[in-house]
Amino acid sequence: MAKPKRKRGDEHAVSLFPFLSILACVIGTLTLMITGLALSQMDSPAVAAALDLEQIEAELQLKQRDVEQLRNDVTASEQSAGRTHRDLQSARAQLAELAREIDRLIERNQQPVEVEVPKVDAAAHQQRMDALRKELQRLKARRDQLLADIKKLAETPPEAEVQIRPGGTGVDLAPTFVECTAEGIVMYNAAEPAHVSRADVAGNPAFIALVDRIAEQPKSTIVFLLRSDGLATYRVARRVAQQHFARNGKLPVLGKGRLDLSLFEDTP
Repeated sequence: MAKPKRKRGDEHAVSLFPFLSILACVIGTLTLMITGLALSQMDSPAVAAALDLEQIEAELQLKQRDVEQLRNDVTASEQSAGRTHRDLQSARAQLAELAREIDRLIERNQQPVEVEVPKVDAAAHQQRMDALRKELQRLKARRDQLLADIKKLAETPPEAEVQIRPGGTGVDLAPTFVECTAEGIVMYNAAEPAHVSRADVAGNPAFIALVDRIAEQPKSTIVFLLRSDGLATYRVARRVAQQHFARNGKLPVLGKGRLDLSLFEDTP
């Protein structure tokens, strides 16, 4: 039987299998040797020192981190302590201010209280006092006159009433009577007559209200019943009525008897 022919080039081929096997064996042997040497050197003092050094370095890093944390905590505590110190200083300052305020209040309380007296117009007050003195003199004179008249009345029959009759006050006018005497005025605008002294006529609220009401009513008028001794009082009362634009007129009264206004009771 004929042998198969080899291909050209196979005659000079070299098999690498034995070389690779030897190389693998050498590598394995060297690995075992290195491992053995390493294991044998791990128990040596140098290796132990190196391991201790690594452990110490690791602990040192931990301690450094702890130290850094403590440093941060101390810084925060110092800042907090600084704020607390500032708050304490502020509280002490406020306490000192309150103590000073208490001292001022105590000192003020111990001082005599000064009452502010309102200013008085000395000239107006003196003028008012002079008017009151004159009025008092007139009243005293009037009192003496009345006492004398009382004595005369006790000896002579009483004087008849003075009846006021309509006329001379205008047409369709509603009169309001105001008697003028030496002492003052008598207003007959109510159920009971109201007396006002001559010194108070210009500022009497009731009389001013009366003249204002008369001024607002077109058909109303003030009739001043003028006694023989009441001319000065009439002038003061008429000036007040004119200042308030109240229609007014006058009617002389003869005698000193009591006024009879019965004829005006039905006057609208």
